[in-house]
Amino acid sequence: MLPLPQIESKQKPLLIHIVHEDDKVLLNTPDAEWFRVLYYFPWEKHRIFAAEYYDALYEFNLREERKRLEKQTKKGKVFSESKEDAQQRLLLDRVTMQVDKEKKSKVLYKVEAKSKAEMLDPMKLSPGAVPFRLGGKKPKCFYALLKSFLGAAIMGFPCEPEKVSMLLKSNPSFVRVCGFAPKGEKDEYCSEHVPSERKLQQFDQIMSEWGIWDKIKIALVTENIETGVIKLESEIVGDTTHYYAYSGFETVKYKDEDGKEQKKSQSKLTKKCRCQNRDKCEHDWVLADEGAGTIVKSITKMYWGHKASFLGFPRQGTPLD
Repeated sequence: MLPLPQIESKQKPLLIHIVHEDDKVLLNTPDAEWFRVLYYFPWEKHRIFAAEYYDALYEFNLREERKRLEKQTKKGKVFSESKEDAQQRLLLDRVTMQVDKEKKSKVLYKVEAKSKAEMLDPMKLSPGAVPFRLGGKKPKCFYALLKSFLGAAIMGFPCEPEKVSMLLKSNPSFVRVCGFAPKGEKDEYCSEHVPSERKLQQFDQIMSEWGIWDKIKIALVTENIETGVIKLESEIVGDTTHYYAYSGFETVKYKDEDGKEQKKSQSKLTKKCRCQNRDKCEHDWVLADEGAGTIVKSITKMYWGHKASFLGFPRQGTPLD
């Protein structure tokens, strides 16, 4: 009979992999293509994008921390921004308004280059393995977040945080195949738990602001062309469409550089907080649906929504951009 210490030294840690019956069924169901795509997702090809995301997340958190500290410094010295002032600020910050100013101005401003932090090693990143940063909570896995958005699109839903959140809350198989775990009401924070809708919005914002969505799209289209999935054609066609906005609009009056009163439609304002008195709380006013605008189809047909355009090969009907 071996002594206890000797037995313990020879034992190896147990690795338990739970396979759910419904997951086995979905793997063999013709109509569940989304599950097979996510189950066999080639995460190795997305290592570089994972590194870019974690670096961008770090910069994003630093930026938000600076904003928070600035607010603390100013707290008690200035009053919170009024809704009317926020309307003017957001209106003048719009890209279309900036373009008009640039056309009238002949002065070029030299922008000071900012030194970027050293990029993470992509080869050290994998599903479940997230980089360690000093301070803050352990971030959600990039691959799990990416798969949740791609899975929503494959299932025919808009690739938007609200729809992704709905699927993660209502489909346990979708949660598992993405790489998340359900969260109980009394469970403490864990990076593997299903992310909140706000966290999904943050992920989408970072992926858009740092151009990572575009890079993934270009890489995928390039691979499909090189492997022959998409056949090259001599013609490319473009088409435009639109979809309705998630917010109503309000007409904002402002004065142009000549002092004349002008009007523009703008999405309604909201605050991303749960304060009872939003008019006096310190949180910033933001657009309820950023990017929404008036889409003119004809003299009698106008929509409040988002405009989109597609480029693709006409014979295959495959969108490229």
